[in-house]
Amino acid sequence: MRDLKDLLKPLGDRPMPDRWDSIQHREVGPMPEEPHRSRLGAGIAAGAIAILAIAVIAWLSPLGDTGDQAGEQAGGPPPSWLVDQAYQLAYTNGDITPDSAEWVLTDANTIAPAVGLQSGDPNVQEYLVVLHGTFTGYDASVPAGTSLPTGKVLTAAYAPDSQQVTDFGIGDQPVSVPGLTLFDLPDASQIYISPEGWTMPLPPGWRARATTVPAPRGPAQGTLITNSAAASSTPSGTETAVAAAGFPAAGVAMVISDLPPDGQTQPVVPPLHWSDFTQVSNDQGSTAWRVSLEGPRQIFSFEVRVGDNASPQDTAALHDMIAALAFGDQAGTLPSPSGAPGLPTQSSVVDDRFVSVVQLDGGAFSVQPAPIDSVPVMAKADAEKLLFASPVFQGQNAGVVGFGLVTSQVSQHGVPTYQADPAWIAFGWGGITNCPAEGTAPSPDELPSNGYVAVALIEGAGGGDLSYEARSDPCGLGVTGPTVRPATHIESVPWTSNGQVTGGSLQITYTLPACGTLHLYDAGGTGDVDTLSVEAEVPNNPGSCSSPTPITDVVQLVPAGGQPVTTVNHAPTGLVRQAQF
Repeated sequence: MRDLKDLLKPLGDRPMPDRWDSIQHREVGPMPEEPHRSRLGAGIAAGAIAILAIAVIAWLSPLGDTGDQAGEQAGGPPPSWLVDQAYQLAYTNGDITPDSAEWVLTDANTIAPAVGLQSGDPNVQEYLVVLHGTFTGYDASVPAGTSLPTGKVLTAAYAPDSQQVTDFGIGDQPVSVPGLTLFDLPDASQIYISPEGWTMPLPPGWRARATTVPAPRGPAQGTLITNSAAASSTPSGTETAVAAAGFPAAGVAMVISDLPPDGQTQPVVPPLHWSDFTQVSNDQGSTAWRVSLEGPRQIFSFEVRVGDNASPQDTAALHDMIAALAFGDQAGTLPSPSGAPGLPTQSSVVDDRFVSVVQLDGGAFSVQPAPIDSVPVMAKADAEKLLFASPVFQGQNAGVVGFGLVTSQVSQHGVPTYQADPAWIAFGWGGITNCPAEGTAPSPDELPSNGYVAVALIEGAGGGDLSYEARSDPCGLGVTGPTVRPATHIESVPWTSNGQVTGGSLQITYTLPACGTLHLYDAGGTGDVDTLSVEAEVPNNPGSCSSPTPITDVVQLVPAGGQPVTTVNHAPTGLVRQAQF
């Protein structure tokens, strides 16, 4: 591999300021088709924070004279400005996550061979940075038909006073300079830590900010990361999360959000590679890609949009960022489940949390313990009221409720699949089924969870509640299910009477909740007094539907003990418990 100095021989006779000015003003070469994959480790967040703390303590004072600079070495971290300059150089040359980075403060004569010079002034102190990775001299000006310089080693010398590059080179030759000391690149200040626990290097000049992504089932929360050209880009809520309209030709943008998975693509566990992404649109001036990303707690939607004229440096940085994405709270924070996965039981939950893996239909619907440090958004008492009001629990006489991570592999009735999403979950079983008089045939052996049902209240923006009915054949008349639907609840709604009880009936007027349907009239009492409840079945997550209008109807009252009903009281309104456990 040719060294960069060989390609820059026409500049060799010029003084250093003119030579560096020529280097800075070279034309950008063509974009490579596939920048390399980065190698940043998954433990980046914790190490980055520690490094940042050390750097802040060590470098609060300004750079001193040569004697002070010599004291900086001693195996410690480089000055913060040198880290920033090294990161900028790595970014410019296509590798923001190099394999290793080293630095030393020494004389220019010792540094000279490392940057392709014959000699230097032994009385001048300079900083030397040596990076090992995969580099391309995108800013190099080369003759037509000549490839851009590439190499595994990038070296650069910096003047302490101006803090600018005096010489640099790209090649494959090893560098051996006394005193070279390892440092982290990127360091903590160059790594973005998201509220959801994932980390990613942030190239120089790029920005990250929290954003809200419009979605059909409610807004999702996410992080928007853009290069300088696309800094003002916004999510659109259409097919991709980054709006195509007005997207700059040199722009690069990405959104990582908790939109629910589409149920059509298999989520990918980091580390990611560019080949994991699927192109979802090719618009005028830009192209978009997407992947479903599986974290320790939930699934994320990861969308990328790249302008047609994005620079090769930004394209390479994008690939490095994708490969370097990691989560800081991996499976080590999960409780250790005991025993093999099985059907839910009362002992599956301890202190309101699932402590073992439970499943229906052999894993088509399952719950695993949530990370120890995860906290439910909804209080258990509120979750139980909504869960136990589900009509799927009618007739069930046993069940269990807890907080855990839900995986549902069945997508029906507009409900997507879910993968390890945090939720309150209630299981029900043991109900008595009224079968035809001719008898009940035994259920087939392949129904591992015959008669079991579940309701999950998915937490997090973009989620949705669901009910699951396992494959069942309670009367031997044919297998049904599994069935997944948006979760609903039974709610008693207010009503008003339109007069007196006449002939054992009463005319009433009521208004159903948005998207609700009439479930039943429930009337009963003693003597000549009845209590009437108008019950509606209402979606937990109502979608778009027409505004409800008042309904007038006549309710037939049931006499108690042969006495005609003369008085009708109003039952309490609100959620109506359906579970008998």
